[in-house]
Amino acid sequence: IQSGSLVLIGEASHPSQFYRNASGEAYTFTDCGEEQTNRTIHVVHVNNLKASQLYYYQVGDVHTGFSAVYSFTTAPDKQTLDGTLPHTFIMYGDMGTTNTQACGPVTQTVLDGDINAVIHIGDFAYDMYEGNGSNGDRFMDDISVIGANTPYMVGMGNHEVYYNFSHYTQRFRGQPLPKAPAPQTVDTESGVCPNNWYYSFNYGLVHFVSVSSEIYFDFPWMIADQYAWLENDLATAMSNRSQAPWIVVYHHRPLYCTGEGGECNDQANTMRNGVLSSNKTYKYSLEALYYKYGVDLVYSGHVHNYERLYDVYQEETDQRTVNMTATTYVVVGAAGNREGHHPFNKSMSNVSWSAYRTLTFSFAKVTVHNATHLHHQQIAADSQLPPAEQGVAVDDVWLVQHHHGPFAERERLKPCTHCKKSAIYDPYEKFGIPTKIGAEPEDESTVPYISDNKEDYRGIEGVHF
Repeated sequence: IQSGSLVLIGEASHPSQFYRNASGEAYTFTDCGEEQTNRTIHVVHVNNLKASQLYYYQVGDVHTGFSAVYSFTTAPDKQTLDGTLPHTFIMYGDMGTTNTQACGPVTQTVLDGDINAVIHIGDFAYDMYEGNGSNGDRFMDDISVIGANTPYMVGMGNHEVYYNFSHYTQRFRGQPLPKAPAPQTVDTESGVCPNNWYYSFNYGLVHFVSVSSEIYFDFPWMIADQYAWLENDLATAMSNRSQAPWIVVYHHRPLYCTGEGGECNDQANTMRNGVLSSNKTYKYSLEALYYKYGVDLVYSGHVHNYERLYDVYQEETDQRTVNMTATTYVVVGAAGNREGHHPFNKSMSNVSWSAYRTLTFSFAKVTVHNATHLHHQQIAADSQLPPAEQGVAVDDVWLVQHHHGPFAERERLKPCTHCKKSAIYDPYEKFGIPTKIGAEPEDESTVPYISDNKEDYRGIEGVHF
């Protein structure tokens, strides 16, 4: 096992012109499967880079050699911002190593340039722990070109639960940490790791926030800490809206969706309303925080389809895409995996807050043009469809907001009486292609909320500490 890691970096493409090197740490990750396989996780922090600068780099060491040359461009600062706009981000969830529909098209899109970050909102590999972790290795190989050339930001999903989220937490050690006083470490079955379960970062005009939805279902004693951190983070972002006016949150499970099953029923209710306290009132509502601080967009996965919602609060909407009066929600769980598609619930086909729905395998391309205009496109990446359908934007919408800030201060329209119905695109019916519908998921084993005290959960089934 290597004792350290080295990055050689410079502004010219040939290694002979790399003028900086940075050393880091190598961590042994022992998989919790029966073979107890050891892996080495390398983490190197390269500090004091120039803003908006293209860098070339290699990783490795003098004993085993160095990688190919890769490149990335750093984020802008205030001085370089205007010259780098627009900024484009790719977002998706639920991508496996089988039926990996989005991986190839996303890789090519990154190599074509002008992608500022890729954000994967939970559920990796299906599943990373399988084969004593070898399936996780395959997944990391699959995304290696993407991650080597642009930031690959992540959030945890329910498929990462095995061994207390060991593979997610260990493999993505390089993600940011939440600002103190939030806990800086988390307990996994493979040891104590840096807390990459929730965090935030700025890129250009956007404040991104990664929230762990899984804490609500598997680690309820952590809800209070995350919620306090989240409120503080959003309050700080509010004070910085002249610099980063757009606030975009991402977490695996959605607050709103119209798919069949518990994902869009009980689970969505928990995400919206929070957990029931001992006095039978709800606490730790995410929807309440998003409304209070004017979160513009929330992206989620978990449900294996694509659905864009209107601005919605407490299940009421103005159906706006200009000067929205509540948070806009988008489900992007259609990147492709072995479980197939998640069908929509026909009994929810007329809800007023659903704007667009499709089962098409796809990923989101989100382009921030300026402080007021954001362009969301859902790009087809579906090998079942004819070549002419590949790369087509199956949904295309501009979101315009001239008044970023708390939604409670906005005048809302009365709930529409003649609401537009959700647009539905079914390419499989159009081209006569059988639709692979995933099996009904087994009932999830979750840990019920008791209190905010960790010790109250000791000995409860599903709790490991």
